[in-house]
Amino acid sequence: MRISSRNRLGIPLAQTWKADLAVKRISSESGSAIIFLFIAVALFGALAYAFTSSSRTSTAWLENEQAKAAATGGQDCLNAIDMAAKRLEARGCGALISYNSDGSPLPDGPEDGSCSIYHIKGGGAKVCGGPTTSGDPCAGSPTLGQLCSDGTIYVGLSPDGNVPMFTTPADAGPMHFNNGNNTGYIDIAADSTTQGSANTTTWAAADSDSITPGVQPHIAPSFCFNLTAHGHSDWYLPAEQEFDVLHGNHNEGALAGTVLGNYYWTSSEHWQVATGYKDGPVTGSSGGSGMKHFQNIVRCVRKQP
Repeated sequence: MRISSRNRLGIPLAQTWKADLAVKRISSESGSAIIFLFIAVALFGALAYAFTSSSRTSTAWLENEQAKAAATGGQDCLNAIDMAAKRLEARGCGALISYNSDGSPLPDGPEDGSCSIYHIKGGGAKVCGGPTTSGDPCAGSPTLGQLCSDGTIYVGLSPDGNVPMFTTPADAGPMHFNNGNNTGYIDIAADSTTQGSANTTTWAAADSDSITPGVQPHIAPSFCFNLTAHGHSDWYLPAEQEFDVLHGNHNEGALAGTVLGNYYWTSSEHWQVATGYKDGPVTGSSGGSGMKHFQNIVRCVRKQP
């Protein structure tokens, strides 16, 4: 029997075999190309994920380091106030030590400021906290209740220097004024009704060290003292008359509907076992005193330098 060297179409088998081999080679090369493509995509995805994870880790690390630096700076400032107070105590100032932020003495203290924490002739300390941005957030002449570009709200002029005062867009709390303990109260003498910034610094300074041994932590004023928000870190718990300004304008502009609490803490201490508060808009504004272990609302403010 003769074996044909051609297929049914009359094409030589050798050519058919070569064609089949070429097709197989092309198919094999196409499959390899697809595999390589998948490998390349996978490698790119892995590299992208690694880069993103690294970026996130770096960002988190940087933010953490910045937070540590800010906390260290705040503690260093409080330590400086502590040392200034100890120097004045050693000098014999005792109860005459003044914490007025402008360096002014107490009424019965030395007129030259030699017993004042922030006076150059006294403790020479600097007021802790300060804005991290500059300029008036409501440039020009802000209107009552105006929402500024940084998210703060203009509430009026502070009785402490007759300068613009701003607040956060929402309440905080309720929270204890102290650590919730109803015994062991100590008079800190942060009793100014107009200088909330100085009062708040006094509370924070007392918390940080041994100005008054055994003093309790003070949650409400320390909350504002340690607050960094809307590009600023010079927040404080308002004094009574400063809160009066905020409360009196609570229906103006962006403030309307944000002052919701019945009772608010102020930084004005009334006596050893109590601190000042004001009623909120539900019952009207009136002075009073609440035990430090009570829980009231907090609304922080700041003054534009």
